[in-house]
Order: sequence, then C-alpha cells, then structure tokens
Amino acid sequence: MNLLPSSSWITIGKIFIVPFVILTLATSCFNYEDPEFKYVKNIVLTKFDGDEIEIQADAVLYNPNKVAITLTEIDLAVEVNEIKVNRVHQLKKTKVKGKKDFVVPISISFPTEKLFSNFLTAITYATSNKKVEVKYNGMIKFKTAGLTFKVPVDYVGALQLTSGSSKD
Repeated sequence: MNLLPSSSWITIGKIFIVPFVILTLATSCFNYEDPEFKYVKNIVLTKFDGDEIEIQADAVLYNPNKVAITLTEIDLAVEVNEIKVNRVHQLKKTKVKGKKDFVVPISISFPTEKLFSNFLTAITYATSNKKVEVKYNGMIKFKTAGLTFKVPVDYVGALQLTSGSSKD
C-alpha cells in the first residue's frame, strides 16, 4: 500500500537534498582562515608634556584568505611599564585585501600623571634615555561572509621617552 504518491517523495527529497548540496558547495568553495597578528612597529611618542602623553603605533597583521575581509573593531588595553594607562577602542570598517600584510594604525593618549608623580620626574626620566615597556593586549575583530572573527593581540615593545622617538 502506497501512503504517499511518488511525487511527494520527490518533493520531500528536494527539501532535504537541495539545501545540503548548496551548503556543501558553499563551504567547500570558501575555506576561511583567521587573520594573523604579526607584530607592532613604529611605536612613536608624538606628545609628551606636563598634561598628556600620546603614543602612536602600527599593528601589522596578515590576511591568509584569497578573499577580502573587513576589519570592524579594535579593542586593546595598553600598559606602560606594567601600569594600565588606557584602552584603544576603535570602531572603524576597513576592507583588507586577501593574501596580504596590512597595517592598522593605533593611537592612544593618557595623562602624564598616570606614569609620573610630577612633570619634573617625567623630564628626569626622559633625559636619562631610559626606555619604557609598552604592552598591547586585546582583540581585533573582522567580518566576512556574515561571520565575525576575533584575532588576539599580545605584544610588548620598547619606547624611549623623547618626542618623535621609536621602538628599538
């Protein structure tokens, strides 16, 4: 006894098989890899006075995918000599080409008093040619094909406290 006409079996088959075939083809054509954090370069002191210290740097990452991805967010905690000075939180959409290194500019400012008890101490430190340790820790987020991916950042570099100075 045939409970369903044969055309119903074909319709039920299409409901399950067609989405499976489409999903299989879509995932086999797009093999996504997370972007890679490589390093931070050009750590530069752009402002150093009695009120404020400003540091700029370039985070270098690599997109191993054949297709472009979109950088959507940067969220980094910044420490100088193991003192938390501020956070970098940038919501900036940037297209990143596939199979290439790319640079993400990072800028942070914080009150001088977070590092030094007074400006005289800061000047003494700067004129002694001592370097400070700058640590970046957090995530950079990317989006592609409707999916969001987080790339961890954990980097430590050195900075000499003279205006316009850079990493070793």
